[in-house]
Amino acid sequence: MDTQFLNFHVTNTRWYQRLTNLELRMYHANLLTVDNIQHRNQVFNPRQLGQAFMIDDDHKYFAQAGVPILHLISYPFPSVWHTMGDNASVMNYQRTEVISRVIAAFVCEYLHLNV
Repeated sequence: MDTQFLNFHVTNTRWYQRLTNLELRMYHANLLTVDNIQHRNQVFNPRQLGQAFMIDDDHKYFAQAGVPILHLISYPFPSVWHTMGDNASVMNYQRTEVISRVIAAFVCEYLHLNV
């Protein structure tokens, strides 16, 4: 399965929604290329996981302290995650390019940069 980020309940939903909208805008402006841009294939999938679902990670201490969080962790985890097979040969470079472009554009928007 391709890398995909879902909206976890600890995430500041407003910022996550901006990521999903930005990704779609970039696809429609032909700044990103993939075969299909339906929601199920978006890197930043608008589907939200419920509060009962929790990935235990270092972000939880920040959430407990009231720090706004944009939690980005690929789910479901790749089958090779934390195995000897987790290496460059299993990377989807097209997907990595999409992630890097969307994150870069998101940071520019967040910082109000005109690039």
